[in-house]
Amino acid sequence: MAGRQPYKLKYVTAAHNMVLCIWSLGMFVAGFVAVARRAITMGVDEVFCTTALESVQGPLLHVIYIYYLSKFYELLDTVILVLKK
Repeated sequence: MAGRQPYKLKYVTAAHNMVLCIWSLGMFVAGFVAVARRAITMGVDEVFCTTALESVQGPLLHVIYIYYLSKFYELLDTVILVLKK
């Protein structure tokens, strides 16, 4: 790898960063709405420290799972950085 020329990935990097920005904004909005609904219906205490594990379901669980999946997509950052060097 030391003797090769770095790849020019300007547009790939821009597209990747745009997808990450939109995905992160979507997760923030969905998470904020889910937490706000939870605070309104169950109380603010349940947002920070839930007493019933079965209450972690629905939209909030979906947002948490999407966040988990986004970490795999973010591994492309490392691949792009390696290819650019």
